[in-house]
Amino acid sequence: MVVGSIAAVALSLTPGRLDAADARVSYTPKPIPAETAKPIPDRIGIADVMPRLEDEDRPFNVVVLGDSTGVSENGWHVNLAVWMGETYDRPAIIHPWDGRPSVDAYQDTTWGMTQGVNAPIDMWNASVGSTKSDHPMTRLDRMIPVDGQDVDLIFVNYGHNHTTGNILTEGSALVKTLVERYPDAAVVLMLQNPERAGSPHASMQMAINSYWQRYAEGQGFDHIDVWSAFKAEPDLDALLDPVGDLHPNKAGYKLWSDTVIDALTSSNGAS
Repeated sequence: MVVGSIAAVALSLTPGRLDAADARVSYTPKPIPAETAKPIPDRIGIADVMPRLEDEDRPFNVVVLGDSTGVSENGWHVNLAVWMGETYDRPAIIHPWDGRPSVDAYQDTTWGMTQGVNAPIDMWNASVGSTKSDHPMTRLDRMIPVDGQDVDLIFVNYGHNHTTGNILTEGSALVKTLVERYPDAAVVLMLQNPERAGSPHASMQMAINSYWQRYAEGQGFDHIDVWSAFKAEPDLDALLDPVGDLHPNKAGYKLWSDTVIDALTSSNGAS
């Protein structure tokens, strides 16, 4: 399921995490190879896993792997957990990851988002600020502490800290590992929100999302186009936190979660 589409732009800027003196280096992305990875047959998608929520006695496990756009207490993942819990009359519990190097593990405290009479929804939120898609690779067993056959839905939410040169190599390696280890889960790629116009990384972020979208479509993965949902709004700045250039504010995260929910319900055949 994808909402909208992205037009790739061959403008180039270095990642916004660099010093200002380095921020305006010209960059032209290399063309994407016609085939970036071997197709994986029998892909599990959103439409395959969402009906599992109709089984009131079966727990449902969601995993979020991503960067700092998945850590806010007002984040899209929080809104999603609340919607899922209320819609299916289930307790929705978020397990937040503590990304500090001295901890690097799930917190002892969980976030109870909803109550319900049916089996719980556990959201394992392994989002860590300033990370790329290679970050989970050395800690995946700890980030997903659930038996492989019990994982239902995995969101891969990276891009803001990438360059066009590594989103496909590192991202595809993670995705292929997830498919191999969790064959019954839908692995869903997130096309992240645009960064503020004129920011050092804004144009590269556009190209990254275009690359990521083409990879997802070429390999048959469901992907959710948050980028286009933001770009369709008349005032992008009204959706972004005034501090920095990339994090959504509360209204932006609401738009993000609405886009995710629409993708989940549309793919499931719900109205």
